[in-house]
Amino acid sequence: MLKQDKQSTKFSRRLFSQYFISTIIPVIVLSLISFYTISSLLKKNATRQIYAESRAVGLSLNDRLLTMESNLIDVSRSIDNIDLIVSNDWLKAMFSSLYITDSNGHDQLIFGEDVINLELTDYQQKHLNKDNRLLLAHNSDNKQAQLLMLNVLNPDSRQILVAVLNPEYLWDIVINDADLFCAVVDQRLFMYCPGLIYQSDNLSKIKDLLASNNHDLGETTLDGVYYLSNQWDLFLDGIFGFNGVSIIYFMPRNDAFLEYDYYIDALPQSILITLLIVFTLSSVQMRRSLTPLMKLTQGAKNIIDGNYTKTVDIDSNDEFEVLGSTFNTMSHRIDEAFKKITTLAKIDRLILSTSDSEYIVEVLIEYIPSIIPADNIAIFILDLEKGNEGNLFSNNKTDNEISNTVINIKKSEVDELNKADGIIIKTAADKHGYLSPLITLGNTTFSISPIRNQEIFLGFICTCFQETTEISQELGDSLTEISDRAAVAFSNAIWENKLFHQAHYDSLTTLPNRYLFQDRLEQAIERAKRNNLNVAILFIDLDRFKNINDSLGHTVGDQLLIQVSRILLKCVRSYNSVARFGGDEFTAIISDVNDVEVKVQTERLARRINELLSVPIVIDDRKFNISASIGIAMFPGDADNINDLLKNADTAMYEAKRIAVGNHQYYQKQQNKETLELLELENELGHAIENNELVLHYQPKVNLHDGMIYSVESLVRWNHPERGLVSPGTFIPLAEVTGMIGDIGYWIMRTACEQCKAWQAKNIEIKIAVNLSVEQFNDKNLYENIVKILDETGVDIGLIELEVTESLTIEDIDKTIALLTRFRDKGLGITIDDFGTGFSSMSYLQKLPINKLKIDKTFIDNAHLDDDSASIVRAIIGLAHNLSLSVVAEGVEVEAQYDFLKSLDCDEIQGFFFCKPLPEDELIKHVLLENSRNAKA
Repeated sequence: MLKQDKQSTKFSRRLFSQYFISTIIPVIVLSLISFYTISSLLKKNATRQIYAESRAVGLSLNDRLLTMESNLIDVSRSIDNIDLIVSNDWLKAMFSSLYITDSNGHDQLIFGEDVINLELTDYQQKHLNKDNRLLLAHNSDNKQAQLLMLNVLNPDSRQILVAVLNPEYLWDIVINDADLFCAVVDQRLFMYCPGLIYQSDNLSKIKDLLASNNHDLGETTLDGVYYLSNQWDLFLDGIFGFNGVSIIYFMPRNDAFLEYDYYIDALPQSILITLLIVFTLSSVQMRRSLTPLMKLTQGAKNIIDGNYTKTVDIDSNDEFEVLGSTFNTMSHRIDEAFKKITTLAKIDRLILSTSDSEYIVEVLIEYIPSIIPADNIAIFILDLEKGNEGNLFSNNKTDNEISNTVINIKKSEVDELNKADGIIIKTAADKHGYLSPLITLGNTTFSISPIRNQEIFLGFICTCFQETTEISQELGDSLTEISDRAAVAFSNAIWENKLFHQAHYDSLTTLPNRYLFQDRLEQAIERAKRNNLNVAILFIDLDRFKNINDSLGHTVGDQLLIQVSRILLKCVRSYNSVARFGGDEFTAIISDVNDVEVKVQTERLARRINELLSVPIVIDDRKFNISASIGIAMFPGDADNINDLLKNADTAMYEAKRIAVGNHQYYQKQQNKETLELLELENELGHAIENNELVLHYQPKVNLHDGMIYSVESLVRWNHPERGLVSPGTFIPLAEVTGMIGDIGYWIMRTACEQCKAWQAKNIEIKIAVNLSVEQFNDKNLYENIVKILDETGVDIGLIELEVTESLTIEDIDKTIALLTRFRDKGLGITIDDFGTGFSSMSYLQKLPINKLKIDKTFIDNAHLDDDSASIVRAIIGLAHNLSLSVVAEGVEVEAQYDFLKSLDCDEIQGFFFCKPLPEDELIKHVLLENSRNAKA
């Protein structure tokens, strides 16, 4: 701390004196005023308190007299039953004696010992004759009077019932331990007083207090204790013909003035503390006035020492504050410059040491905010092979998670960014599609710096701001500098990834090769060991491929392998991996499945592969019918290591090829055990309906024209009591194989109708689509069974839709048209499901009595990526609209698919992009929320 000079010392003294004097005088004046005011209030409060206590005693006495009167009346009514009266302990507690007297002086004692001769005045006799109770005070020892209560029994015989009141009951009134009270009649006759008061000097003091007839605070000393007193008068003349009773209440002065004494004791201390506070505040204020200069001096020392983060905090509203603010700005700029240099060096070290593009993105998103304060940081990496698509990475400030969104970017937008000299400023109003995900985060202003390497556009870095922000030249230069560093890092990563791809992927089919497949298989087995799960591999060998390759040449053979690889990718899109093992051999992995599901999923996948391969493949206007022999082996049942697992799968494949082409076989060692497991699951599935284990979930269909939800698709789930929620992919194929799918289908129909009816009762109108299985469609009683369910549930038929797969409708077109026409005439909606997977034909489509087409998910998956899939989807939507049919797209999972379908004027979509299948209660909440939100919009 700096040493103060003489001038500052004089100023300090003068300032201290002014503060101290200007404060101490008001404190003293206020203390005197408060002393007199509070003292008076506390004394008045004590007076009111004692008066209230005396009144409470008087009211309690009055209540007890009224209780005794009521009981005396009851005794008078039952006087003929003396035994009953004598046996009443309650009466004996109130009355010490009870007897009957008459005008002749005859007394009849009922209980007790005291019989007192009565002499009544004319006034008392008249009061008693009016059917009133009379209260008398009898003073035998000139101390405490004995109270009697009289009631006329028989006016003719002039009999009077006399009760001697029990003082222990009458005066047993609860008061504070240190307090006293007396009850006095006519200021001379004591009805009650504590024993210590019955001393001549004490009695005289009390009589003096009564003689003053003053209801203000009285003061007296009784038996050496200083009391404050007050009195309250109880008037009994009208009820009992008895003179008024004065209740005088005594409270020790120390108790009555307890708050007053506390205040008197605390006042000097409060004044002293106040003076100390004034002294302290004066000292503090003096120091505060001299502090700014000292802070500026210390701030200069901090800069000399290299500490730029400590600010000079001056809040004086004068020139010192302006100087302090300028000083802080200078220190901050120096600090920012050093931070920028340090951060850029750290970024260089991290991003140039890796070939992982996503890690480079994470480093940039983590460290850029320390140089450029933005609301969000986004980095776009262009897919150089596709040219119009890439990944947009952005951070979320709330949970620090980095999101990865696949977006499309136009060639014109790429050209604009690639030609930019420096940064480009964009706003939300510019409506660039590649900025849409960032606009949804609430950002309005975007500073974009391209990432280029030798004039090749690799992507861009974008700093996003939620409010309109001016981007300074300094921030723009910093962003450009970071982009240049990122370009070097991404170029290195691209080159290393290219080398990795060449080593691990097949150059013809782009599928993983043998080495990458074995690596993934090893990882799958390690996971299975840790989690006690299963891994299955399918060894797939094309039948008669060698003949095609030898006769038509390698070019045709290569094209055929490419087409087969695409088919396999469609089959295993929900599984882990498919690879080209070599030549015409392919492999697929099913991992992370339990003992029951592994057989079901492998069976389903093997069948699916040969089903899709059975469709002729066209190459150069030539059709090829191809099939595959598939061998299946499982870990840990068939082998406990990779080599044995591959060998056993290969053995099973040759066994399949030996039996017949287009066939699949399991490695035989575990066949019996797996068959038993499937039989057990089949048996449990047979009881699922009767045990109420099946439940329906519902997936909403979103209307693309207004965003509303008008219909849902019903999807069955099996809630097994021991296995938990069994995947539909496990039990649906099993139900189809065993023939139980028909019963399950009718259960779904009935449950959906009942649910729809329940929604109707709540004024909720949502259409429910129900899928018809192959077994149901071939049931000759299908129409009658469904109509019966509709009639029994009483549902509005217009709210039920039937979904029929395209392959079912074309097997017997005439039968299909007749059946669907009956359903349509009944009022049911008809939808063709999985449209495009069968042999679609305009001729049969025109004849079918349908309302909607549902595009199969296989076309939607790549519609936004693949021109062939996009063309198919576009053609289906155009065809449907030309036939006045609505179009539903299923399996929409990303925003790009949604944007593509909306641009084609698709009517409805469903998929995980909007909502997964939900239980009934969650669905209703979701539908009401979304419809309310879109209705407001």
